[in-house]
This record gives sequence, structure tokens and C-alpha cells, in this order.
Amino acid sequence: MRLLCGIVFLLITHQLIFAQQKEFILNAKIVDENNIPLAHVDIVNRRLQLSFAADKYGYFTTNTQMSDTLLLFKSGFLPQKLIVNDTMFDQNKIILVRMFHVPIELTEVQITAIKTHQQIRKSINNLYVPNTDLYPNAILFQNPISYLYELISRKEKEKRLAANLQTEFSKRSVLKELFRLYNAYDIINLPDDDYDNFITYLNMPYEFMQSVSDYDLAVTIKYKFKEYRNDKNNWIKQEIYPAALDDLDRIRQQNKN
Repeated sequence: MRLLCGIVFLLITHQLIFAQQKEFILNAKIVDENNIPLAHVDIVNRRLQLSFAADKYGYFTTNTQMSDTLLLFKSGFLPQKLIVNDTMFDQNKIILVRMFHVPIELTEVQITAIKTHQQIRKSINNLYVPNTDLYPNAILFQNPISYLYELISRKEKEKRLAANLQTEFSKRSVLKELFRLYNAYDIINLPDDDYDNFITYLNMPYEFMQSVSDYDLAVTIKYKFKEYRNDKNNWIKQEIYPAALDDLDRIRQQNKN
């Protein structure tokens, strides 16, 4: 009798596991609280670590498994979480997902839509330090006066410093967008208050970000996050570390040289 009960238990367990791993097509439509379709909502599948978007009528179709979690983001709306369950297995059924506007008492800044990989990669590739030299093509032997002016002028040094700092600020903004995306994918688990500290810990040049693939960048940041989490108490005290202070010191040192 015990053997029979054990076999029945194993069969039921196997069927439950199989049901959870089996993929099926989910059809859904996203609307607001007034049943108005929402166009181009950003959707993240946490298990697959992939993002996609609904069409202009609010519809989307995706392959899912039981207990998958879909995160929905749209500017001006509260984030929505959709957990896949067995009531959604009917492929002929369209699941209605409702999103709600951000309450009036909240500001738009408090709810930030997560950018997609493609949007962040475009921002990374657009990072550069503009040439602020008054005579950018000055060569020592061909035009020594212009060359010495660019080399010695305090004003030109300050312009180069400002250009470098602006690029560092842009790099930090892009990295913060990347952290939000990685948090949604469960690649890292970094609080917003730690973004600047972790960027300082990373010390990652934007040239490196441009030279590696999205996958290699994610692996690198995930590895460095584990180091940061383990070293945090020894590396930095709990007070806020001034944003871009390390970059400012480094750039000033470069200008002195």
C-alpha cells in the first residue's frame, strides 16, 4: 500500500513539474483604468531575461511557462506585475491586463520606466568626449604658436575639464539606466541609493562599455556587483560618497600631466 501511494505521489509530482515547465502561448491586451488600449508598453520576462513591447493597440503575444513573471512599464503609469497561471492556458483567450495612471500626488520622477537593451546600447555608443580645442588640428612643428596655446592656456584646460566631466556625468546616467534594467532581470539587486557608490567602485571607462557585447557587459557588472557586496563594509563607510568625485580628481590629474 505504501509503495502504491509512493508511486501515485511521484506521478502527481512529475505531472506538476511538467506542467510548470511546459511552454504555451499567452495572448494579452493592455488597457488603462478606463479600458483604453495602451500602446508600446515595455514588457520584461524575468525568467528569460528578455524585454519586448506591446503593439500600438496594446496587444502582445509571448511564449510563457507556469509561474512566469511579466513586468510591465510605461511612462506615466504604475508598474504592473503579471504572474502566469493555469487560467491563462487557453490560446484562444485574450488576457486583459490593466495599468493605472500615476496618482496626482506622486511626481513623474518617482516612477521611471525601464529602458530596453537597445535604447541603453544606443546611449552607450553615443558617449564621447567632445573636442573643445580652439585649434584642434594644431601641430607642434607646423603651427607652434597654436600648439603652445592649446597646451598652456588655462581657459582651454578648463574647457577640456568641463567636457570630460560632462561625459562622465552622461556615463553615470547610462549606467544607472542599466542598473534599473539589471535589477528588473534579477541580474543584480542594487538599491537606488547605492548606484553612485557602485559606479565609483566599478571605475569602468565608457570605452570599455562600447567595446564589449551586451552579454559580456552584464556578466562583468554581475561579477563586480558580487565583489562590491562582499567588500562594501570594508571599502566604504555608510555616508554618501560624492558622485563623480573620483572622476574629477582623475581628470584634473590628467590635465596636470
